[in-house]
Amino acid sequence: MNVSHLQVKCSFSSEQIYLSWSISEKQRNVKFVMRGKNLRTGKLTIVDIPDMGKQFELPIATTSGEKFEIRIQMVSADFGILLAEWSKEVRAEFTSAELLELYKKCLNFVKEDNKPSMVEITQLYRCKPKEYWDEICNWQSNIMKTYSKDKNGHRGNLINGKINGLFFSGRLIDWNLPKSSPFGDVRMDIDCISVLHPERHNLYFADFYCNKEIHYVTVVVCITGTHADRYCRKNLIKLDTSTNLFIRSVPNNHQCKFYINNNIWIEILYTEDINLNGNSFTSIRATGKGSSNTDGVPNNKSCTICNLYPV
Repeated sequence: MNVSHLQVKCSFSSEQIYLSWSISEKQRNVKFVMRGKNLRTGKLTIVDIPDMGKQFELPIATTSGEKFEIRIQMVSADFGILLAEWSKEVRAEFTSAELLELYKKCLNFVKEDNKPSMVEITQLYRCKPKEYWDEICNWQSNIMKTYSKDKNGHRGNLINGKINGLFFSGRLIDWNLPKSSPFGDVRMDIDCISVLHPERHNLYFADFYCNKEIHYVTVVVCITGTHADRYCRKNLIKLDTSTNLFIRSVPNNHQCKFYINNNIWIEILYTEDINLNGNSFTSIRATGKGSSNTDGVPNNKSCTICNLYPV
């Protein structure tokens, strides 16, 4: 017997997958089974779906950021013969409405006490162990290559595992670039104009989260028209380069001045490879373990300021 394709509507958020479908008058004496598999853990959930007449609806609770394979099977009620089925692989991630709500939470936090503390900067920086920079110099022709965004921040955000990039910061410590870092003992400095040119780059809001004490904002920077830029334009929130509350590039006498909000930690994810030639390097003091976590640090899920669904 040929197995037909079941027409199922599927929508999902960071917390739930919602399935709906209908059957015709001719399809009698049938039942449905849902099989949901977490692709990371392998855990399988099987649900026998009760008879709902001709219209069927099924909400499924999920774990944010996880990928699931969902399969709906229609079988004959008497002999269990497979008649039709549908399957889809989905990731429990933010909807556009959820991302917008998170963005509004971020703006409220930034504006809560006073106006944003925008300080002028001329350089961004990236701190890594000396061995990291040596490997790029010796084996990668001085080209620092992007890599897949890890699981840092909200697990259900729309950039984890979706785009490649390199993290930079512009935050000043006592009005100077930092002399120590938990990420490594060498700081690379790069002129802002190289990665924040308002006529060449677009900025996007991607995430707002905390690790108990410190709140972070993730801003993605793309070269206009690239694959990463097209993805971010479709899925993230585009920021005005000169007026946003995080990091700004403001035209000034045919040049640009750059400002960063020093009241909150701004993570800048730049989506292009960078040639290290011409950039400056400074030895600094490594704190903590002196390197970043391979898979990222999970966000604090109990914070009511930066979570949509605090636990």
